Amino acid sequence: MSKELDQYAKLSSRTWARARLLGEARRHSNDQKRGGSADRGDSRNADVDLFGAIAEIALLDIIDKNGWTEVADRTRQHLFHHGGGKKVLGPDLILDRSAGIDAKSFDCSWRQGKQAPYLNKKVAINDNKHRNLKGFCDWYIVLIVPEFGCQGYFSRAVPYSEFDRLPAAPLKKGLQDSRNFPLEDFQVTQCNVVPAYGQLRADCWLEDEVNDLITDHRARLDLIADLADLRTYLERYPSIGADDTNSAAA
Repeated sequence: MSKELDQYAKLSSRTWARARLLGEARRHSNDQKRGGSADRGDSRNADVDLFGAIAEIALLDIIDKNGWTEVADRTRQHLFHHGGGKKVLGPDLILDRSAGIDAKSFDCSWRQGKQAPYLNKKVAINDNKHRNLKGFCDWYIVLIVPEFGCQGYFSRAVPYSEFDRLPAAPLKKGLQDSRNFPLEDFQVTQCNVVPAYGQLRADCWLEDEVNDLITDHRARLDLIADLADLRTYLERYPSIGADDTNSAAA
């Protein structure tokens, strides 16, 4: 696994389409359960779920490419639960039946704030999720990527203890507590090189290029044919991932 990390990784429009479907299904299953500081509004929830999904889908691509069948099967089972994210227990993947690894992402896109555009400055892991992984997760892997980026940068495997030593605090008022690793420190200590953020942000798929892969219901199901639980959920709720026109026709 280590040879696949601490370097740039190409992300196809298909990878993003699979992540979008997974993120939308997770948001749909979580909608009735989110509340208070966990609910950031529909648009921001969608962003959070998309970025949560892309790291896991990109990691699954690496696992499949290397032919790690047992690890791939465990990872697929972990990707989605119809009862919501709280039903998914343990790390995203387990190597050699013992080493637990959880995949996270860092959104390096420019985001529009209330007054001006801004960039995220901290690699954040939800504190509740972090504490629930204690004793099961040995390492985190962080994918640094802009929205719909054609490539991202995978950090090296970061020991659980590196985030555990950080105090729990909200990124801003009203959000849940998280373990927040300053990006300037993270990119120096957990990456072989400082990622070329400008290049990453300049080389992105168009959102339409991603959406074109999932506008048809049959195409959506074919795209996730290997993800049985997610496919079953999308068969039950055919409007997930579709635009308004296709939702009405489904």
